[in-house]
Amino acid sequence: MWAYTGQPSYAAGESLTLHVSTDAPSIVVRIFRDGHRDGSRDLAAVQFEVAGTVRHPIPPDASVNGCQWPATITWPLPHDWPSGGYLVTVSGTSDGRPMSTDAFFVLRPPPSARAPLALIAATYTWCAYNDWGGQCFYAGVAERGSAPARTLSLLRPWARGQLRLPVGAPSMRVTGHVPRGWAVRHPYSQWALATGHSHWAGSGGWAAYDGRMMRWLDEAGFDVDVLTQWDLDRDPSILDGYAGVITCGHDEYWTGTACRQLGEFIDGGGWHARFGGNIMWQVRTDWRAGSVTCWKFDEHRDPLATGAIEQRTGLLEGRRIDSSPVAQFGGSGIRGGYSAWGGAAPRGLNGFIVYRPEHWIFAGTDAYYGDVLGGRSGVLGYECDGVVYDIVDGLPHPRAVPPPLTDLTILALAPVSFEEEDHGNPGSELQAGSDDLAGITRLVLGADTPTGRAQLRYGAATVTIARRGRGTIVCAGSTGWPDALAAGDRQCAQVTGNVLRRILAVGTGSPAGARGPG
Repeated sequence: MWAYTGQPSYAAGESLTLHVSTDAPSIVVRIFRDGHRDGSRDLAAVQFEVAGTVRHPIPPDASVNGCQWPATITWPLPHDWPSGGYLVTVSGTSDGRPMSTDAFFVLRPPPSARAPLALIAATYTWCAYNDWGGQCFYAGVAERGSAPARTLSLLRPWARGQLRLPVGAPSMRVTGHVPRGWAVRHPYSQWALATGHSHWAGSGGWAAYDGRMMRWLDEAGFDVDVLTQWDLDRDPSILDGYAGVITCGHDEYWTGTACRQLGEFIDGGGWHARFGGNIMWQVRTDWRAGSVTCWKFDEHRDPLATGAIEQRTGLLEGRRIDSSPVAQFGGSGIRGGYSAWGGAAPRGLNGFIVYRPEHWIFAGTDAYYGDVLGGRSGVLGYECDGVVYDIVDGLPHPRAVPPPLTDLTILALAPVSFEEEDHGNPGSELQAGSDDLAGITRLVLGADTPTGRAQLRYGAATVTIARRGRGTIVCAGSTGWPDALAAGDRQCAQVTGNVLRRILAVGTGSPAGARGPG
């Protein structure tokens, strides 16, 4: 039993299509908003029973060209349903065995009733790690090995674990005591292989990142719409009327069009509140066909490698695109690195060292200079964003402020590494080793050399605030921020609230009307 929706997002009143393949003679379909609930009641939900369903073949190129199954259900979405991320659960019985699967879509708000804030779900990063059908942007693992794809489809089911994870599922980072002589391990990968979940689901999906953030926002009382990256590529007015946008979790892949849209939004007075990490790659999308393309380390082979920069794919800071994401996101993945991931800083701080506790972002946290913010909850996650910096008189300062930023201040940081160290301990299983470092060095500097690797091997997870045009960027550059909020980290929650309340107090300079703070 598998299912997917016909689009990543819909507006109220549009017709949702659900595409199901199953050998169950009948199915029950339940659609509900995945967020904080009012007691045991869903904010929006509906249930269907469907008889006479059909099992459809999985095309051999499903990862690239989608499944192309006919619609099982076509249903107009209610006008009174709130914006959010919606899970679609499909369940049934075959040969006496119960089974179920999940699909997902985002419900956008109407332009006339937008909230002050919008969360942009990282759907392109989810797609990059979705290996349903056999391929994603990464090589396969163990006996399921496969070559990376260059183009991936959004019109297929999400891999198991990308939409929902069981309570107690491990995160991507190493947790607990790491003894001397430790054999390098990747706890999530081992758990996924043992339980039938996708090896890559811990790196991209609603379950591990955006969904956790949205549930916290709901519970904290913030009025927040949900959009997708796909929407930014389709609609140049999609950000109009918002005071601020939120990105979070593992947010690695963006199109040139969406980056430009985000930059223009900030220039016009908007805020970008980033509680995520590892912004690195530019992709190209055909939003009508529902496909995403990235040539990554083979960017020179991209058929559009010498075309318009916005249409090229590869490393944002590579020589072919040469665009620092610091200008839109406040940090960069290649200036950050891995934290507590396998052999990369497995005994690291797990949190940010506070350097400027007097800043308003830390108000109410009782933070001192040198405190470690979020260390107990592992707020760094496993991949981080940073900037190049120098320490002067005990305080970090950016070595350069990339235009069009006019100011950038580092508030907190933590050392991280772009390389898994191999200590030769028996039984170690490195996943990246030095491969990522070698590839990034070649793309940024033109050749993989020891000197080049030394320039990029070590970085920092940073918390920054920057000015651009009439707008502001706040970046807490870590994939683990939603985890920390879900774990009840009071200091991280206070910082998040400080940022969002500041955005709401300042208001919006963008055109079109927005709802006031709810």
